[in-house]
Amino acid sequence: MIESVRAVADAVLYEGFFLFPYSKRALKNQRPFQFGVVMPQGYADPSEPASVGCEFVYCPDGDRRIDGCLRFLHIGDEPVEREVSFNFRAGDEPQRLPFEAGGLRGTILVSSECVDQAYRMCIELRNENGVAADEARNQALASAFVSAHFVLAAESGAFASMLDAPEVALPAVASCRNERLYPVLIGEQQAGSNTSPLLLLSPIILYDFPRIAQASKTRTFDGTEIDELLMLSVASLTDEEKRDARAAHPYVRELVERAEALDAQTLESLHGELTGTAREPGDETVQIAGVTIGKGARVRVFPKGRADVWDEIVRGMTGRVNAVHTDFEGKRYIGVLFDNDPAADIHEWYGRSFFYGVDEVEPLP
Repeated sequence: MIESVRAVADAVLYEGFFLFPYSKRALKNQRPFQFGVVMPQGYADPSEPASVGCEFVYCPDGDRRIDGCLRFLHIGDEPVEREVSFNFRAGDEPQRLPFEAGGLRGTILVSSECVDQAYRMCIELRNENGVAADEARNQALASAFVSAHFVLAAESGAFASMLDAPEVALPAVASCRNERLYPVLIGEQQAGSNTSPLLLLSPIILYDFPRIAQASKTRTFDGTEIDELLMLSVASLTDEEKRDARAAHPYVRELVERAEALDAQTLESLHGELTGTAREPGDETVQIAGVTIGKGARVRVFPKGRADVWDEIVRGMTGRVNAVHTDFEGKRYIGVLFDNDPAADIHEWYGRSFFYGVDEVEPLP
């Protein structure tokens, strides 16, 4: 189960593990902040409690068995990966699943409720270790579950998207509440899919079906994919800084060695990539009143729902589409250069457009 989604799960596990310049002497690495920290009982700071909880929706199809794996880092002299496997069945009585991993004790609590034709499931993770209320954070981390997250696999049936739920799951999804964990569909995405037999309960809010860029070959710990500028920065460290980084952890040593070996071909492979059908940023199309609108299309602009003087000035003006973009929520924006704008050529050279929603422009012949 884990192997098929390990790249994404490991990115969550190691997010913030070490930060540039990757030296243990750096203050930000002496006092690390990571997502998904479940502190031991008694720790005084309420911003990092001793439990986290997540609700998600499962749509059954036959056997209601779900296999789970809890993963976290155990912070000691060297952080150690811990995994706890368990299973449960949707619709069964609530379960209390105590575990021990590397001397750390915890409890996984599972419950479910049938909502129409789906199950609203709840998983709670509790840290059963204890520390004194005045314990310093770095010392308390030794008894914490760090970067804690779950990977779940349905024997049959599938988990529903929280962002775009199928109709059968809508009532259950609407009633879900999450505390410091968020359900994310993972695995292979099918066209138009809003369900998956694999689910990540992540301390970092991600879109469904996240993936690591193909160029990513080394953990950077500052993000979920390799960054060209970051690798150049690592390569520019002094010899002393590189020695400190190599000594921090084998994963960091691997990163430094990759940065040192940068050549033109490797550097080119670290450039960002475009997804979807666009060949370059803004090179998308959208249908408006049965007309395909893309770069070069002619439109008339009618701004809506605003009180900006500029919107009144351009209302009814015609122009040429310079770009069509889609934001992270799937909303389309149309970039326009106006016909009677004397600075239109400068805007185009500079890459600037005036952006409007799909419902704010109409196609022209």
